[in-house]
Order: sequence, then structure tokens, then C-alpha cells
Amino acid sequence: MPIDAKHEDLQSLRIDRTDRGMNNGEPPAWARRYIVIGVAIVAVLTQFVFRDPLALRYSISIVATIAGLLACVAIGISLRNFPALMSSYAVPPDAAGVSAA
Repeated sequence: MPIDAKHEDLQSLRIDRTDRGMNNGEPPAWARRYIVIGVAIVAVLTQFVFRDPLALRYSISIVATIAGLLACVAIGISLRNFPALMSSYAVPPDAAGVSAA
């Protein structure tokens, strides 16, 4: 395969970022807030709790563990209503194209 053809193939794989939504490609405000809060917590843990710059790995581990647990709790809370939501979107058995097995 010639080099020019490879280059054209690679050009076609580029992500189209022309439509950037309402914020012109900027992340949402809530995402920016969570990132800043996470970085601040890591800095506070490292500076005032461990009092050692080499303990940065422990601070990051603690923050990542807490964030992961909070994400699991959020998923669990949101999945609580999932069965009721799915039953409201269920297709009736007598719908066209559905065979009764």
C-alpha cells in the first residue's frame, strides 16, 4: 500500500469536533467543580494530614477509593428504579413481529 493511501486512511479516522455543543467544547461546570474539589482534597491530605510530599500516592489512593465508592453508591441508587422503568417500556406480547415462544 503506498504511503499516500495510508495517509488518506489515517486522515479519514480523525474525530470531527466541529459541533462542540453549547459550551464551545468546554467541559460542563459540574465536571470542572468535581475535578477542582478532588485536586484540593489530594493537596490537603498530602500537606496537612500526611505532612510529607512523598505521601502523594497515599492521598491519591484515598481520594480515588472514596470517589469509586461514591460512584458505586450513585449507581446503586439509580438502579433502584431500573426494573420499574424497564417494565414501563416493555413491548406487549401481542405486538406485531413478536412471536410467542
